[in-house]
Parts: sequence; C-alpha cells; structure tokens
Amino acid sequence: MLSASYNPRHVNHFNPFEKMFIGHLLGCTFSLVAMAAMALALYQYFAACGLAALVVHYVMPLLVFATYIVVVTFLHHCDVDTPWYSDDRWDFVRGQLSTVDRDYGVIHHLIHSIDDSS
Repeated sequence: MLSASYNPRHVNHFNPFEKMFIGHLLGCTFSLVAMAAMALALYQYFAACGLAALVVHYVMPLLVFATYIVVVTFLHHCDVDTPWYSDDRWDFVRGQLSTVDRDYGVIHHLIHSIDDSS
C-alpha cells in the first residue's frame, strides 16, 4: 500500500545482522573491515604528509564526488509523482521502477550512462 508521506526505514547500515542484509553477512562484514582499513590509511597519510595534503588530495575530491552522487541520486528518486511504498510492499523492482530519468543538460552525456562503454 502506498503511504501518503515519507516514512523512513530505521535500519542500522553498520550492523551486518540487520534483517535487510540477510544472506549478505560476509559482504557486509568485509565492507566494515574495508572502511576500517581506509580510516587507518587516511590516518597514516595524515601523519606522514599533514592536514593540508590530506585536504587537497582526499577531502576536496571526496566532497566534489559526494556532492555529485547525492544530487544525482536525490534527483533520480524524488519527484511529486514518485510513489512511496510501505515496508511490506517495497522491493527492489518497485524501487527501480519508481525512479525518474532526468536530463542533466550540458553534462548529461558525461554523467547519465556511466556504465556505457561506447
């Protein structure tokens, strides 16, 4: 059944035992280990090269990339006509079918089909 308003799902994305991740324990655990390894690598880079180098070489590119991903994802999933499904009705197929295909203007060719090898 469609809900009339936004109703967030309360899922702990750092808990590999969440109901949402059933059958993916190994992948979720590996992801957590990879994030810890990246945090350690960033700390070691900071210790070796300093804060300015970390900001220039990691933080600034990360902010540009993250902003792009958030904006595109937000635009892809938000529209007045996009349905909102309750937890018992939502599945991955409904989620993908209720997205919005948008034209991004002059950068559309660069960012729209990022998996297109042509």
